[in-house]
Amino acid sequence: SYASGRERRTDQADDGIEPGRPGRSMSYRRVRSLENGQSASVEGGWHPAGGSLNGPIQDRRRVIWKGNLFMKELFASIGRLVLGAVIYYVAFILGSVAAGLLGMQTPALPAGTDAQTLGLYQLAVSLIFASTLAVLARRLAGGFLVRWGALALFSWVVYALNTYLEAAIFTTYGAASAYTLVMQAFGSVLCAAAVAWLFRPGEVKTGPPDFGDFVRRHRSGAWAWRLLASWAAFPIIYLVFGWLVQPFVIEFYREQMAGLTLPGWGQILPVQGLRSLLFLLACIPVALLWRGSRRGLFWHLGGALFAFVGGLYMLQAYWYPITLRVAHSLEILADSMLYAGVLTALLPKLHCWTAFFPDGNSVH
Repeated sequence: SYASGRERRTDQADDGIEPGRPGRSMSYRRVRSLENGQSASVEGGWHPAGGSLNGPIQDRRRVIWKGNLFMKELFASIGRLVLGAVIYYVAFILGSVAAGLLGMQTPALPAGTDAQTLGLYQLAVSLIFASTLAVLARRLAGGFLVRWGALALFSWVVYALNTYLEAAIFTTYGAASAYTLVMQAFGSVLCAAAVAWLFRPGEVKTGPPDFGDFVRRHRSGAWAWRLLASWAAFPIIYLVFGWLVQPFVIEFYREQMAGLTLPGWGQILPVQGLRSLLFLLACIPVALLWRGSRRGLFWHLGGALFAFVGGLYMLQAYWYPITLRVAHSLEILADSMLYAGVLTALLPKLHCWTAFFPDGNSVH
């Protein structure tokens, strides 16, 4: 009868024998549903009614397995981020020691601040600094040394040297000092090395870079106007958004509150032109090694620029009025995203690395 035949097939399945083929071992496990009393198997298995199905038990097991894998990777990533932040914090201290040994004078603290509070803010800055580099590191092609160099150059130029130039004309306290540049150099180099090692690209094999092909993608005239437009973009963006927030912040500079000062156009324009050149030099390696989409480059580069250009400084500048911090944070966010968009549009195919996926396809 059907019932007895069904029992024999079920018994054969339980014994590891493929139903209907005595003596042939099964290459899959049999799973029974306790809820509906029907036999079920993992994907591709046998069911008495014919065909294959995914039963409730293996579905739950699959969900649990994926959840466990996600949590394991999450905690591992958090651990690596904390390690990167600790390395940055220690490197920052080592940089201050090195600057002192070189005979550089420790800059005076801004009025109304204390070293303990600034140290606590520096802990938060260290974690955000390492996280920003980690997001970029996972999406850069190339070996350890190449990615390390790109991350170190980007973080030091954008975060340290940029701030040095800006603070030199807009502040009267010691933010613009060689001492700070040395401290940040240690932090950028050592943290970039740790992040490049801890956050490697995914399971994608990358071919060797062809810089000749990279240069040949456009004629010399096309390269000239693209690079010139990229250089001119930042000062224009800076002035436009600076003009928009001026009504909210101008009095703080005129009254020289919290160590601020208002420079003239003879200082502002040359400094912004120099900063734009440095930004371009720092961003090109990141775009060159980027292995994702242009949209991804826009979002990630814009976010990294926001964090390093001024987002982190506005976070820890607790002695500034809150209106000033919020206005400048929004201004820097707009500057960074629009500038990243300009670079992505004007330099649309900088990445010359070819990524080969397991199926043999490749993307540029």
